Amino acid sequence: QAAQKGDVLRIHAVGTTQVQPNAGKTNSNQLAFRVQQPLTTPYRLFAHLQNLPTPYEGGALWTTGDAPLCEAAFGSLTPDETLIQTVTMTLPDDLPSGDYHIAVGVYDPTTTMRLPIQQPSGETRFYRAIEVKVP
Repeated sequence: QAAQKGDVLRIHAVGTTQVQPNAGKTNSNQLAFRVQQPLTTPYRLFAHLQNLPTPYEGGALWTTGDAPLCEAAFGSLTPDETLIQTVTMTLPDDLPSGDYHIAVGVYDPTTTMRLPIQQPSGETRFYRAIEVKVP
């Protein structure tokens, strides 16, 4: 399942969408995306580790990851070309065991405005890309 980021990118998790990291460890996940139109804005990708309720509903934001889109996204691409990007975040040492998810999105670092999201779930604030179970 993929999420459309405005009319610019189509993004989804690569490989398994369920991971079991340990608290205090660094977690790296791969995301695939396709550029829908030439990019001129130096967009950044964010990843948030959250659970229910989400931070938008008053829950905790446990940790974050942030990275510029890879330079290949700004070059000449064919319509079917898929780019892979790694997003890394370190889980807090005191992270309680339980079920979490990694929510991702794309934003313009100059304005901090996020690209709007369209996806089958109907969620418009983030794409729930990867499920995380902390033992």
